[in-house]
Amino acid sequence: MSRGPVTSTARGRIPYAFAIVAACIVIVDVPMGLIYGCSGLFFTPVSQQLGVSRTAFTLYFSIHNLLITCGLPLFGRMVDRIDIRVTGTVCGTLVACAFLGMSRSSELWQFYLCGALLGVSVIPFCYFIIPKLVTAWFAERVGFFMGICTSCMGISGIIFSPILAQIIDSGAEGWRTGYLVMAVVILAATVPAMLLVIKPTPKSVGLAPYGVAKSEARTTDSSGLTAAQAVRTKAFWGLVAFNGLAMFAGTILQFIPSYTQSLAETIPTVAAQTGTITSVALAGQTLGMLTLGAVDDRSLKLGLGCGLAAAVVGMGLLWLFPSQLALVYVGALVFGVCYSSAGVLNPLLPREVFGTRDVSAIYARTSMAGSVASTFSTVLWSAAAGSSLGFPLVFALGICCMLVATCGGWFALARKPRA
Repeated sequence: MSRGPVTSTARGRIPYAFAIVAACIVIVDVPMGLIYGCSGLFFTPVSQQLGVSRTAFTLYFSIHNLLITCGLPLFGRMVDRIDIRVTGTVCGTLVACAFLGMSRSSELWQFYLCGALLGVSVIPFCYFIIPKLVTAWFAERVGFFMGICTSCMGISGIIFSPILAQIIDSGAEGWRTGYLVMAVVILAATVPAMLLVIKPTPKSVGLAPYGVAKSEARTTDSSGLTAAQAVRTKAFWGLVAFNGLAMFAGTILQFIPSYTQSLAETIPTVAAQTGTITSVALAGQTLGMLTLGAVDDRSLKLGLGCGLAAAVVGMGLLWLFPSQLALVYVGALVFGVCYSSAGVLNPLLPREVFGTRDVSAIYARTSMAGSVASTFSTVLWSAAAGSSLGFPLVFALGICCMLVATCGGWFALARKPRA
C-alpha cells in the first residue's frame, strides 16, 4: 500500500529542511559576501595598475547593478520553469567566471564586460534562491528561517577580507591572485552544495514541508494572481513603493562611517570610534534579520511598523545626539535593524498579497524598484550629505522615505486581492 509524503521530521531525524537552510547560507553568503564585502579592497590597487581614476574603474559596479535591473524579469520567469539547482549551478559558475575574467583583465572595457556578466549571474543569489527554497520547505515560521539565511550574509566577507587584503598587498599584481581566489572559493561553495544538498521541493524526495502537521489549515497549492494580473492592481504599486523607498533609505547605512568621520573636528571622541560604530550597525543588521523574521511570521503589518520605528529611532538618535557616544551606538544598532527590514519583508509581501501562483515573477518586478534605487542612491545621498544641510538632511529624508515605504506596504496588505 502506497504512503503519502512524510514530514521532514519523521522518525526523530533532523529535518532535511534544516539542511536546506544550511546549504542556502553557504550558497548565498559566500558569493554575496565576497562581491559586496570584499570588492572594495580591489578598487585602489586595480585602478592604479590600469592608470585610470577610481571612479572610472568602479563604473563596472554601476554596470553590474544595471544588468541586475534588466535581468530581474527574465529570472523571475526562469526560476519557476527551470530546476533551481540548474539555475544556481550555472549562475554560480558564471559568477566564478566573472572573477576569473577580472584576474586576467588588463583593459578597462574588460572589467566592464566582467561586471555585466557578474550582474546577470548574481541575480538568483540576490533575490530568488533563499525565498524559493525556504517557502517550499517550510510551512510555518517562514520569516524566521528566511531571516536566519539572510542574517548570515556578510560572514564570508568578514572572514576573507583580511586574507584577500594580504594577497593583494603581496605584490604589484597581487590583485590578480585575489580575484582568482574569489573565483575558486565561489565555485567550490556554490556548485557542490547546489548539486549534492539542494532539493527543489520536499515532494521531490517524498517529504512534506517542515511544520506541515501544525499548519494543515494553510493552503499549500499554487493559488493567487498571475504577474500580469498583479501589475494591474493598486496593491502591486504599493509593494513597488515599499521595495524602492525602503532600499533607498537603507543604503544610508553605508554612510555611517562618513557621518562619524565628519564629526572629527567638532566631536573627535565619536569620530575615533568610527570602526566600532560601523560594526555595531552591521550587528544590528544581523539582529534585525533574525528578530524581524520572527515578527513577520506573526504579522507582516507589525513587521512593517517595526521597520519604520527602527528608522525613526535609529536615524533620530544619530541626527539629534551626535555628541552622546552611547546614544550614537544605540542609533547605529537600531538603524541596522531598519536596514534589514526590507531584506526580510520584500520576498514575504508578494507571497502574502498575491499568493504563490506567480510569486517569483511578481517579486522580480517589485524588486526592480529596489535595484534601481540601489543604483542611484549612493550618488544622491552623497550629494545630500555634501550640501549645506549635510547629514541632518540625509537622516530627515531617510525617515520620510521609510514612512512612505511603510505606508505603501500597509496599503498593499489592505488592498490584498480577494480570492
